[in-house]
Amino acid sequence: MGIEVGNFPYEQLYNVVEDKGQQNNLAKTNPKKLLEMKEIFIKLRGEDYQIRVKEVIFE
Repeated sequence: MGIEVGNFPYEQLYNVVEDKGQQNNLAKTNPKKLLEMKEIFIKLRGEDYQIRVKEVIFE
């Protein structure tokens, strides 16, 4: 929930080739790859991608 539109409460990065179930979040251990993927995401979605996104509350 919320991952597809970029409003999840924390950053996530997975190696989907080796971790198909997305159990090992690499966001904190691979900051260079995370930054690279974020830059690509912003190029695709634009800087204002969150403006049109409803807030999702996680309990």
